[in-house]
Amino acid sequence: MTESLAKAFFALIEMLHSFTDAYGFDLIILTIIVKTALYPLTMQQMRNQRLMQKMAPELKKLDHLKNKNPQEYQQKTMDLYKKYNTNPLAGCLPMFIQFPIIIALFRMLRDHSINNGVFLTENLFGVNLGATPVSTVISLSEAQRLGGSTALPSPWGNDPTFISFYWPALILLAFYLGTTILYQNQMMPAKKEGEDAMPQPFNPKIFTFMILIWGLFFPAGLIFYFIVFNVVSILQTKMIYKKLDAENA
Repeated sequence: MTESLAKAFFALIEMLHSFTDAYGFDLIILTIIVKTALYPLTMQQMRNQRLMQKMAPELKKLDHLKNKNPQEYQQKTMDLYKKYNTNPLAGCLPMFIQFPIIIALFRMLRDHSINNGVFLTENLFGVNLGATPVSTVISLSEAQRLGGSTALPSPWGNDPTFISFYWPALILLAFYLGTTILYQNQMMPAKKEGEDAMPQPFNPKIFTFMILIWGLFFPAGLIFYFIVFNVVSILQTKMIYKKLDAENA
């Protein structure tokens, strides 16, 4: 599935490239297209979060049943979800759908049988799209041969078992972390008077930490995807919040 999706993404990239002649900007456009396609799910996710926040006080009143009568607690909890027409897992759906997209983009950027090696010679704002922030000396050797590369040799010489750093991509990773924190803060608005904090089906900080660790080995092009995705998400979230406020006015 991810291979077919990766090939479809690259076919779209190639089509865009015929107009822009810049793979970096093609990747940005692709990100905007993906985020726009996910808009209905994002809207549903945020509407669900609002409903979960409203029902939180009623859910809290059932806490005394957890140990006394678990079966009654479960039934009344399900009744509450039906009353508010919501689902505790609905907020996770956009995240789960993104996983195959991320894997497909990773394959598109790293699999030369799919991309014909075009990303190893493409830069965006001085960063090679195919290089990773952290890699072995051997895997960085291709990037180091490119003009303008700032990949540093290993301090242990040419031993391929040690790690080298590609500093532009590391700086890019820091931008990704910053935009992710901004996006997460925006997704958790201040609670209104009389409302409890919005329950979270998963810990977003843990997810961000995992992505940050994986990001050390992601191609820079994929990190660009995350940054653009976060920026578009921030703008999209502002727009959705205004729409939801208007619906509840």
